[in-house]
Amino acid sequence: MESQRVLSNKELIVGPTGLNFGFFAESAVHDGQADNHLGETGPGPTDLTWLEVPAEGVSFLVAAGTDTPRVVSGQPIAGVQVGLLESIRYEQQLRLLLAPTSAVRINGLAAPPVVILDPGDRLRIAGDWLLHVARLLRPTIGPPSPDYVGQECPICRGRFTPQTVVYICPQCGRGYHCESATDATDECGDAELLECARMLSVCAQCPQPVVLEEQYDYVPRD
Repeated sequence: MESQRVLSNKELIVGPTGLNFGFFAESAVHDGQADNHLGETGPGPTDLTWLEVPAEGVSFLVAAGTDTPRVVSGQPIAGVQVGLLESIRYEQQLRLLLAPTSAVRINGLAAPPVVILDPGDRLRIAGDWLLHVARLLRPTIGPPSPDYVGQECPICRGRFTPQTVVYICPQCGRGYHCESATDATDECGDAELLECARMLSVCAQCPQPVVLEEQYDYVPRD
């Protein structure tokens, strides 16, 4: 987890991301008393509420008193608006931008006017809620879209055909062969499975881990 990052306008490239950021929300009040340490070694994901941020466009983080905070796509008509959210590409990685519109503390510090959030960061809002930043990774595995047909796999150098099974990195969009036992082809000149993505731990183009099943990249520790 890094310290807060304050951005200038020149550093922002706003656009669709393909990853879903969100927050694990937990109450910071138990039996009427605030717990300033809750969440540092907080409960597992089954005990928390997942608030998903839309992958594209601006959304709003809204506090609603003792009710669980919400993330809404349109201008909120009820509750206290905490800040504006948008997934952006920054330093060749996908991040979550927050522009607070009310008092927010991030990792124990007062939030600046614009800040980039990373998985593992903690927000305290409305005094009563802790939000743990995370990303829900939903891998894309299947036939390539027309834009990928004819492109070269960076591992085996074979080109993708419409029948190819491809894994798409959710961070940078790089494609890799990702066949299973039922998908054998001869695209690379032999009959072996093209399991290029399955042989990688991280993307060859960016630092994103190769994830072949839906999962969160961060959850509060048990």
